[in-house]
Amino acid sequence: MKNIRTILVLEGQTRAALACVRSLVSAGYSVFVAEPGAETLAGQSKGIAGRLSIPREVNQPSEYLRWVNEEHRSRGFDLVIPITDRAISALSSGNQANELPLPPFNPSGLKHALEKDLLLKVAERIKIPVPQTIQMTLEELLKLQTLPAGLSFPLIAKPGIAGSDETAFIEKFPTAYFDDLVALRDFATRLAETAPKSQRILLQQRIVGPGVGVFALSVKGDAVAIFAHRRVLEKPPSGGVSVLSESVALADAPVSDARNLLRELSWDGIAMVEFKRHSDGRYYLMEINPRLWGSLQLAIDCGRNYPVLLSQYSACETEEELANFASRCSQPLEFTVGQRLRWEWGTVDHLISRIKKDGFTGLREIFTKNSLSLFGAATHWEVLRLSDWKPFIAETKSWLRSL
Repeated sequence: MKNIRTILVLEGQTRAALACVRSLVSAGYSVFVAEPGAETLAGQSKGIAGRLSIPREVNQPSEYLRWVNEEHRSRGFDLVIPITDRAISALSSGNQANELPLPPFNPSGLKHALEKDLLLKVAERIKIPVPQTIQMTLEELLKLQTLPAGLSFPLIAKPGIAGSDETAFIEKFPTAYFDDLVALRDFATRLAETAPKSQRILLQQRIVGPGVGVFALSVKGDAVAIFAHRRVLEKPPSGGVSVLSESVALADAPVSDARNLLRELSWDGIAMVEFKRHSDGRYYLMEINPRLWGSLQLAIDCGRNYPVLLSQYSACETEEELANFASRCSQPLEFTVGQRLRWEWGTVDHLISRIKKDGFTGLREIFTKNSLSLFGAATHWEVLRLSDWKPFIAETKSWLRSL
């Protein structure tokens, strides 16, 4: 086993980074946090060994890789954990010489996760339900006069590729929803003001229903550490990132489909396989997040400590060590079903969106029907922890600035 003691966690501005850092510090690792110039969530966490400020001029994949390599050569990290799609894409594609000690990953599987159309084709081939989807460039969308055969409204549009290409980071746009062609073309016109016309876009059948995530750590295609949750509230309310999530029994989640997909991709390392449960009762695949995810803290609270497991997996050097690690992770985990995790300021944003849309009617429903789920269930706060309160202050300052 390799001796992993010093770890660099990238993208410290994210909630996933905060959960990762708290987990690793509690486990006794020496953790450094890389962050953009402003004070960030993970960078304010108690017990970190240091903060590394990413220079402003580091805004291209090659520059990002160079900067991380220089920090690694200077400080000798035992493990570097990228948190976002763009960091994973930039570091994995430029690390052919294995200079950086990244967590295990399969390049082919990662490519399928970042290029959504490739993933959906694999899922269709192994009989996992997927929404009706067509990929096109922004230039093609701007010229669209009628919907392609096989699609009908309502639709969503979302990025067809995540991360970075050889020259630039790919700027993601929020998933957008459309009921007619006029709204879709207006969206394309607005997007063209900031995005290149080569931007890949997925037009996809809208699946209405709760989001369900199957979390896993896979060893050479075998998902050995599994957890599942559902999204109770999202930001925006129509669908987006989770602001209130809840643990669910593995029997009540599409675990078999997630396992089969990860096996087909020979997946290595961490993944969150995201589904939506449609009104027809079937779970439709949305995407794979090839990284630690926003509601990671819920899994940690319930006993699936993925950052520590990822570090332990990264330390394995022989087939025997891998087999022993996989065997330990495969042991059933007993966790509380119905345990919830609330992102505090995300809930406020959800509330504001509902009031803007529905006015007093929405406000009355929120309080008479408890539709924010403020009462009645075991709920942990995500960012604000009394034993580590500074990240919440940093996020509050950022939220107020955003107003």
